[in-house]
Amino acid sequence: MNIVDQLQLINLVKAFADIFIMSSPWLIFGFTVASLIKALVPNNLLVKHLGNQQWSSTIKAAFIGAPLPLCSCGVVPAAMGLRQAGASKNATVSFLVATPETGVDSVSVTYALMGPMMALLRPIAAISSAIVAGLLVGSTAQHLSGAEEQHSHCCKRENQLEQSNVHTGVASRVVAALRFSFVDLLHDVAKWLLIGLVIAAVIQ
Repeated sequence: MNIVDQLQLINLVKAFADIFIMSSPWLIFGFTVASLIKALVPNNLLVKHLGNQQWSSTIKAAFIGAPLPLCSCGVVPAAMGLRQAGASKNATVSFLVATPETGVDSVSVTYALMGPMMALLRPIAAISSAIVAGLLVGSTAQHLSGAEEQHSHCCKRENQLEQSNVHTGVASRVVAALRFSFVDLLHDVAKWLLIGLVIAAVIQ
């Protein structure tokens, strides 16, 4: 390996470290939001409002995600936590698209650079695109009835587990929710997060 290759490798490692450090707080925040969803929102309530393929679930998910202060990094674990808690595919995609596009920081920057009209249109466009994306995913998911049936069985098992633990203390529920987010959920997304960070480092 010559000096040029060594310098390129050093730059790649440095870029990866910088992106990892920059995104870590938002990822931790996203996993924390997933923990709060798991600990505080009953599965039967979430399934009732976001667990079906109807357009109402897609719209609700977009408006639920819009005010949350999550960036494109932090929304990934939060959306996965929402999905594993019983939300349908269309609601999850709607939440995933709407949330990072309507943060206070992004709207503020839009206001400063493009004026109040564009700052007003940005969240409207973000919510509209999230609803359209969710509806498209919902129409596609209707052809995958077997996968949806398997997911519904999974949700039923989680609901049964929640009902069996309904009398447990708050502390044990919080510990279980944290374990769900920072152990089980992190295990599911770690490989894809690392792949994304490596690709971002290579591009940079």
